Amino acid sequence: MLHVLDRSVTAAGTRLLVRQLATPLANPKQIRRRLSLVRYFVENSRQRGDCREALGAMPDVLRATGRLSLGKATPLDLGAIRDALGQAWTLTEILPPVVAVVSGLKPIVRDLEHMRQGDASALRETLRRALTVQPERDIAGFVKSALDCELDEARTARDEVAEALTQFQAQLVEQTGVRSLKIRRNALIGFHIEVSAAQASGLASPFVLRQGLAG
Repeated sequence: MLHVLDRSVTAAGTRLLVRQLATPLANPKQIRRRLSLVRYFVENSRQRGDCREALGAMPDVLRATGRLSLGKATPLDLGAIRDALGQAWTLTEILPPVVAVVSGLKPIVRDLEHMRQGDASALRETLRRALTVQPERDIAGFVKSALDCELDEARTARDEVAEALTQFQAQLVEQTGVRSLKIRRNALIGFHIEVSAAQASGLASPFVLRQGLAG
């Protein structure tokens, strides 16, 4: 039944439809209010299309805020909250003409306007300034450059260390003649030189064997 009825453009819309089907209205006033909304959007294709377009670009913000409340949010979730707030502001521009005809949407528009004028607007601006356009799930690099001086300095230091290690590795390869030589790092012994067991036996001082693995 859900597959036949569901034409939602958001995951939240599908979840709402599931709840409405599971607990149908019994109050005649509420039923008439919902039917008036349905009638309006059936008869006004342009407004319906505008709303569907705005909602279609809405991320699953409930999932994102749920992970955030559990301390399990990723940069992807922060980007979803930023984008969802932006789409909510778009809806505040689309819905007022609808409210003028159908009063059932007034509470929704009122809540959206209240959010836009409150802390949610400041939150969106902070996320817009801080996050890259398409943050990934990985925590690396999701904050824009030039936002925080200390972060920029740390990134510069990281890049300089990586470049120095690359150059040092190239020098060691040339010095030893071992083309497969790599500089690695792990939590147990820190930075180290990695070669195969057969190649390690041929390396003289100043190299010191710290850890041997089969092969």
